[in-house]
This record gives sequence, structure tokens and C-alpha cells, in this order.
Amino acid sequence: MEHTGQLNTDTRQEREDKFKKGECSALFCSPTMELGVDISTLNVVHMRNVPPNPANYAQRSGRAGRSGQAALVFVNCSNYSPHDRHYFRSKQAMVSGAVAPPKFDLFNKELWESHLHSLYIAKSGLHELNQSVSDIIDKSNPGRLELNHDVVEKLKIGQRERGEIKVVFARLMMT
Repeated sequence: MEHTGQLNTDTRQEREDKFKKGECSALFCSPTMELGVDISTLNVVHMRNVPPNPANYAQRSGRAGRSGQAALVFVNCSNYSPHDRHYFRSKQAMVSGAVAPPKFDLFNKELWESHLHSLYIAKSGLHELNQSVSDIIDKSNPGRLELNHDVVEKLKIGQRERGEIKVVFARLMMT
């Protein structure tokens, strides 16, 4: 079965459950299985290409062998990919377990804006984003992709909430 971000949450969870129960013997996954999915009996991970970096490799390969059993992890390296060829020659650089801490450019305006938007959405109580984009769109006019009325109303927060966001954001910028 396929397991990708293109599937809705219910279908993805149903496929995970079938895989966990042994009703499905293989899942072909995008990075959706990289984080947060625990299938304790998983003992084989096959990656079609070399992951972008050691952190991704650790996440993907770490899905297997979580119950103390042995695990087999193998990676296909494409002869047409300079990235894959590099790590084929320098395997230890990918699989050593050395993961560099993430780096953030604190002068990156888009990074700050995305955090500000996240604070705003969290303060609005807009939980519909947890499921699917289709949950927030007005489906009565599919050609326009406008937000539905309930979402628009939740995004209208008061002065007090805006002040709280400013305080939190200013504190984040100073740390």
C-alpha cells in the first residue's frame, strides 16, 4: 500500500493499522513515515534513494528494530544522482549516527514571519488545520478556494490576544 501526504489522515491511519496488524505486508512511503509513526514490529526498511542528510537517514532507518529485534536497513543508490554517488563512496558520513544540530538564520525574515503566523493561528484556536486543507475551504465555490465562514471568524482575534502575541513574539526575538 501507498503511504504519502497525498492521502487523507483517516486513510493513512487505516493503512498504518493494517500494516501493524500484518494485513498489509509492505508500505511504500514518502517521508510521512519519517516522524512520529511507531510500528514496533517493523524489521526492514528499504530506501529508494539516499536521504538528504544523516538526520533523515536516522529517522527513516530508526523506524525498524524498535522492539529490540534485529533490523535490516538498505538503501538503493542511483548512479544518476551525484548525492547518492557521494554517499555510496562515503557511507560512514551518512550512517555514523552523527547528526548536526539544526541551524537557523536568525536574520531570516521568512522564518520570523512563519513563527508569528503560527502564534496567531494558535491564539485564534483554529484547530481545523490539524486535519486537511479541505476542512477550511468553502466548498460551495470550488473554483475560488476561499476560507469558509467559521475559519474567517476564528481568525478575527481581539486586541488583548494581539497584545499577548506581541509579548510572546518579542520574548522569542530576544532569546
